[in-house]
Amino acid sequence: MTCIVAVVSPYGNITMGADSSAVDDIVITPHNEPKVFKKGEFGIGYCHSFRLGQIIEFWFTPPPIPEDEKSLMRYMVMDFIPELKSVLEDHGYPNHEDEKTEWSLIVGIRGLIFTIESDWHVGYDDLPYAAIGAGSSYALGALYALEHNEYPYMAHMALSAAAKFCPYVVAPFKFIEV
Repeated sequence: MTCIVAVVSPYGNITMGADSSAVDDIVITPHNEPKVFKKGEFGIGYCHSFRLGQIIEFWFTPPPIPEDEKSLMRYMVMDFIPELKSVLEDHGYPNHEDEKTEWSLIVGIRGLIFTIESDWHVGYDDLPYAAIGAGSSYALGALYALEHNEYPYMAHMALSAAAKFCPYVVAPFKFIEV
């Protein structure tokens, strides 16, 4: 349970932020491991398991974007997803006892924000922001209300709103920019 947000500036920079919650049935604690990180020119944020994030951060290498690639959506579906799926499977994620594990990612690249779901669906909304996780509804409401503010402020306030109203979102917040 968590909240990850991404906001695109008018100049194409992306601020990504995450809370620090670690939830285990009845205990919620702040965790030191960031849920957002950079991989080359990509920013990646994850929801569900710290193991998911560790595999992506330490073993996954996004395939190079072809020079002639005109559609980042095509690249995400045709190149990024097969490589990501292969790396996760190679490192035992998800655990085969729990094939219905649901997780989400936010991937920021070149001024675009994509969401990826555990069924390998790649989403791309016509908004300059996105949020995933248990606190995403609160964060999206805040992002909408703050749409004309500075983007780092928007990301911080969206996470603050999620932490205020969602019991599974915990400060401190951690941010990256790509």
